[in-house]
Amino acid sequence: MLEINRLLARLPGRPLVSPPGIDAVAARAGRYRTQRQVRLASAALALVTVLGVVQLAGAEDREVDRLRTAGTPAGPDGSDVTLPPGLDELVNGSSTTTTTADVGGGSTTTSTTAQPGGGGGNGKPAPCPSGQNAGATDVGVTGDRITIVSRGPGLGVKAAAQRVNRQGGICGRRIDVQTNDSPSFPPAGDYFAMVPGVADTAASHEGLTTPVVGGEGWSHQEYGSGWSWPVGTSAAAQVRIMVTHAHESGAKTFGMVHDSGRPWGTQAADAFRAKVKALTGADPKAVVGLQPGKAGYTGEAQSFNEQCGCDFVAFAMLPDTALNYLASQSEGKGFGTMLTGTMTPLFNDRFARDCGPKCDRLHVWTPYNPPIGRFAGNPDVAAYVEDLRAITPTADATNQVIEREYVGARVLIAALERVGANLTRDRLRAELDALRFSSGLTSTLDWGPSVPADRFANRSAQAFRVRTASGSFAGFEEVGTGLRRDPS
Repeated sequence: MLEINRLLARLPGRPLVSPPGIDAVAARAGRYRTQRQVRLASAALALVTVLGVVQLAGAEDREVDRLRTAGTPAGPDGSDVTLPPGLDELVNGSSTTTTTADVGGGSTTTSTTAQPGGGGGNGKPAPCPSGQNAGATDVGVTGDRITIVSRGPGLGVKAAAQRVNRQGGICGRRIDVQTNDSPSFPPAGDYFAMVPGVADTAASHEGLTTPVVGGEGWSHQEYGSGWSWPVGTSAAAQVRIMVTHAHESGAKTFGMVHDSGRPWGTQAADAFRAKVKALTGADPKAVVGLQPGKAGYTGEAQSFNEQCGCDFVAFAMLPDTALNYLASQSEGKGFGTMLTGTMTPLFNDRFARDCGPKCDRLHVWTPYNPPIGRFAGNPDVAAYVEDLRAITPTADATNQVIEREYVGARVLIAALERVGANLTRDRLRAELDALRFSSGLTSTLDWGPSVPADRFANRSAQAFRVRTASGSFAGFEEVGTGLRRDPS
């Protein structure tokens, strides 16, 4: 054996190495296994420790959030306790961000700016630990309900509220919708906010200190308060849109019949005159005002016919006034030879049925997407119809006043969710001013704090056509204008 090793040692590049015995190999393998087990155990222990720290930190942060949403807590001596900032504030600071939130039936994109004591700074609804809230934080707010008021039946408001209530409310508070049939806006009472109803198209919101969310926005007076957030398009803007469309369609002569007893009627007439003059260089052939509440308008109808056999005629009236006026008109008179247009309050089945064949092909304009034709399949529009049917199966879902109520209630709900557990009118106002509301129901809406310059959230409208068959109303059909923006 010794001789063999000497021979191997002489071979180039081949060191003389004695192979280890089997016992040595087994011992080395055992040491490797032991070291590997120790390393794995150490790693597992470190992971458990990290998870425990994270869980503890999360529990502490949740407790801070609970105290923050309940209001500023007091220490043992009654003094205010300064809470540490939440995780979002540490990461983002006070900032404006955008998020998409499902508020029933479809996705609604909202943009919110962090406000002291308001909603979460990341644009998401403020936290409500286990559905808790801060109790009776303002007028019309208790630990289990938020009271809002609406004029008339308030079907659109009730439909939106019921969806939220079925899901448990907002921070454990259900929305209680009360209706008020007062001829004027109800005075500030035991309610938190108001969503205007069917009869509020003429209302002025000036001087209010109660949040009025979701008004029609017909008159400029509805934009004169920092406590009003209309969702509709003003009467003046709708008139300008209609006149522009008619002029593009070939109309050269123009006439108008309007409500002269309400601010939005005279504002619509002024906008009509100015727009016709700007487009044609001439004044309208006729602009006739009607005092609402009269049983008939024979004299006014005759005056209009003598002045105007016009290509385009615009109506700016509520349904009862319009029906009485048209009943006073001579057969075949009072309409445009090419086009006739009217605005949101006349967009409903009842008016179209009562008007009958004379209103065939009348254009009714609206800032909303009604459940007609291709719009019926939109998730937000379908949710509106479902929610309305849950209130009353026979309700007219094409009624654009009801749909406006629903849009307004949805806007209010989105803001309430972002205020969170510590609900006050000031916090709601801050969230509404920062809100950007997008849905399939209408164009994107946003308001600003300035009064009234940038509070016209909705500036668009689109036309649908009344169809009659065999002397009876047969439904509405889309004209194809799309949502047209106010050219001014």
